[in-house]
Amino acid sequence: MTAPRAFSGYVNDNMGWTPAYLDMMEYVPDLVWPDSIPTFSKMRNDPQIAGVLASYSEPLKHAPWAVDGEGCRDEVVQVVADDFGLPIQGSYEKYRGGARRRGLQWDEHLRMALQYLVYGHMPFEERYDYVKGQYRLAELSERMPATITMMNVDKDGHLIDVTQFGSTDVIRAQNLTWYVHEREGAAWQGKSLLRPAYGAWLLKNEMWRVHGTSIRRFGMGIPYVEAPPGALPAQVTQAQQLASAMRAGDQSGAGLPPGFKLGLAGMTGTVPDALAFIQYLDEQIARMALAHVLTLGSSQTGSRALGDTFIDLLQMSWNSIAKEIENTITKTVVKLVNYNWGEGEPAPRICCGTVGDDPTLTAAVVAQLLSAGGIQPDPMLDEFLRRHWKMPERDPSTPWKDPTLVASASAAPSSGGGAPTPTPEQTGKDGNTEAPAMTPKKAAPAKSTATTSA
Repeated sequence: MTAPRAFSGYVNDNMGWTPAYLDMMEYVPDLVWPDSIPTFSKMRNDPQIAGVLASYSEPLKHAPWAVDGEGCRDEVVQVVADDFGLPIQGSYEKYRGGARRRGLQWDEHLRMALQYLVYGHMPFEERYDYVKGQYRLAELSERMPATITMMNVDKDGHLIDVTQFGSTDVIRAQNLTWYVHEREGAAWQGKSLLRPAYGAWLLKNEMWRVHGTSIRRFGMGIPYVEAPPGALPAQVTQAQQLASAMRAGDQSGAGLPPGFKLGLAGMTGTVPDALAFIQYLDEQIARMALAHVLTLGSSQTGSRALGDTFIDLLQMSWNSIAKEIENTITKTVVKLVNYNWGEGEPAPRICCGTVGDDPTLTAAVVAQLLSAGGIQPDPMLDEFLRRHWKMPERDPSTPWKDPTLVASASAAPSSGGGAPTPTPEQTGKDGNTEAPAMTPKKAAPAKSTATTSA
């Protein structure tokens, strides 16, 4: 019995413009690629949707990203860290030197890469420099989704190349870093995080217009002009024109011919509450991205005690997005290693710490951990705390001293005298020296004295 070495079926039938073919399952024409790109571009400017996107992008941008070099040679790890502008995991040394002349500005790259949550995909084209016998990553240049007109995919669902608008040149897939969200089969356009919010967003924009029109129309009432009894048709038309010309304002007014009467008619009965419906739609938009926490302050139902549960769900979603980014950018790291050392060389990974899991770090917490022995003072901890609180770097010419030893030396009595350190007998059980424990002392046994006879 032998293992299969080729496929019998296919992922797509290679009919040409394959992503459009695969998007036939999408029933909304405006959301079929490539028409989905301008639609999602409009949606991202909605205030609620902008908040949802920020609730994903900001924690990921502030998460600790690093190069995991476990099992790899130091030389390889250092090249990857230099080219991707990231620290090596476990090392808190800052990148020292001038401005980067090549390679990635990781913060800027990550900000652009997170656009794949909006459009479903976000490609970057790779460019390398050949420096001192090595290929070094020079740039990952974004290729905006709005410029992609064709994606060529083989029958097994692998991306072959893409074409941009107005260009006959193709970009080979092996030269691309392609971020894609929840890809299915050969649909390399991915699925936008905003897709489930389309219906709520569409209705919300309509309700905005309805609510704005109702305020403008009925905020001051409906003006009317009553023509005098027995008015001719021309006078009735004149009355209607006078009423239509009325506008609300500080200087508004009207002059009427004799016999005409002006009035304002208010609303009677009940009307649908557009504002409540808009609020409901905002809640649906937040719910589709597990961002329920955004509506806790305005929702009229539910308990705010559920906030922790909502945040836990959102945090799991953050970490899923982080893994997508890790897997994609690590493929680019593998290519860099292959170009320089061959496919047999172990390649480092780009990894992200737990997103959103950042307990408040205060001086009191650090002191408690030190006193309990949970952490030990060393130069690495000193460097980390300086970075965390944005303090100046330690002067390299000043030798590092263990703060616990320094504190012990300062607490010891000087050679010139001074109050001695209280003994345990002089302190209470709680170690308080201000009020020594009043323990009754036992009478000392009488000393025996030798007597001699005269």
